[in-house]
Amino acid sequence: MVCYILKLDRTPEELLQKHLEAYNANALIPNPEIDSLITKLQRNYLIACLTNTEPEIGESNRRNGIFDRFKPYDFLSNELRLRKPMPEIYIKVLRRINSKPSETVFIDDNSSYIQGARSVGLHTVHYNNSDQLKKELFRMGIFF
Repeated sequence: MVCYILKLDRTPEELLQKHLEAYNANALIPNPEIDSLITKLQRNYLIACLTNTEPEIGESNRRNGIFDRFKPYDFLSNELRLRKPMPEIYIKVLRRINSKPSETVFIDDNSSYIQGARSVGLHTVHYNNSDQLKKELFRMGIFF
């Protein structure tokens, strides 16, 4: 449909392949500081991943091992059939990790997702950079 509307001389499969290539080239830039912080936090805390994604990107990320460090606590919106900032998605994840909102910290760089998490009682950190994140976690009594 997109190819037809935009009058592109490509198949939907070719368009999807280009989309995946662009995503992999631009969105998967590792952050060593955050990777290190996650590793340290996992020693004492359950760390989960909740991401809004489309099926093809989620599948590609799973194949590339992006969520491996979070297993079995890797939650993809397309699999949950909900999206951030819908309150139901946070509630569903809380049930699956067997946690209460008051015992859980949600970290994200998107303010609307932060608001969604707050609406169900989660503690939140609006991520700007790794130094700011570490300071806010320390203020919350989360040590790593």
